[in-house]
Amino acid sequence: MILDKITNKFQLRLKDRTTAANILGEALKDVIKGEEERKKSVVLGIPGGGVVIADIIARKLACQFDIVIPRKLRASHNEELAIGAAMEDGTNYLNDDIIGTLRISEEYIGREKFLINNKFNDYNNNIQCLLYTQTIDITHI
Repeated sequence: MILDKITNKFQLRLKDRTTAANILGEALKDVIKGEEERKKSVVLGIPGGGVVIADIIARKLACQFDIVIPRKLRASHNEELAIGAAMEDGTNYLNDDIIGTLRISEEYIGREKFLINNKFNDYNNNIQCLLYTQTIDITHI
């Protein structure tokens, strides 16, 4: 009980992403134990640091590896304000309240989606990701 009260006051600092991935990969071996379960699993990496980590974890677990590229749909007047998110497969998550309040046009959202497709092509050379698994581990650090 005392340990629970103090553990949130500490922060684990690791040497680099490779070290973090090795630690996480070893820890996940205890969670995803069966060889059959690992074969059905895919580790997804998010560009911006997560791809390196996901690759190492996938190798440690002997499971599949792929890249997923989400992109924040930004408000036209403030790039820090998210109006939604989009994926390379065309899946979109839009905040209709913010879009309506700011009167953001479909044309603007279409341009943002076009940028997502270009980013996806840079990372994955037009290869579409197939996910047919039960277990998905997503890393982004």
